[in-house]
Amino acid sequence: MIRSYLMHGMNGLNELLLTSLIICLISILMITFILIRLTQNQGFINISTGLTESENKVIAQRVLKKLFKKPGTSKPSNQLIYSYSHISGFSWGEINTVVCFDRNILINSRPTGQPITMFENRLNVKRIRRGIINEITPSS
Repeated sequence: MIRSYLMHGMNGLNELLLTSLIICLISILMITFILIRLTQNQGFINISTGLTESENKVIAQRVLKKLFKKPGTSKPSNQLIYSYSHISGFSWGEINTVVCFDRNILINSRPTGQPITMFENRLNVKRIRRGIINEITPSS
């Protein structure tokens, strides 16, 4: 293809190079965005509460029920509490995980039906975090 451009005075070679450069840049940006979003789903947010594990579980259950209109499901063998969020225009729903320890709560949200969401899981983490902090600190 480049040979035919060279034979005909290089008409269109600059447009071909510009088009391929734009396609490569867009592809690199999309791959970068996807990798960032996938690594964000793996981390937990830590909240220091200063409360016991059982008190943290009660607070986490209350916050999940308030936010997602159904109580979180608790695993009796460990400190894990999880709840599913609603399906929206930007996501197919997320699983919101809260792990309760003595003096600490860990929060994570990850998509259930798709590899990434459009920031819905980050919003869920912020909502849960805000709800737990509001439950811990008394309002005046």
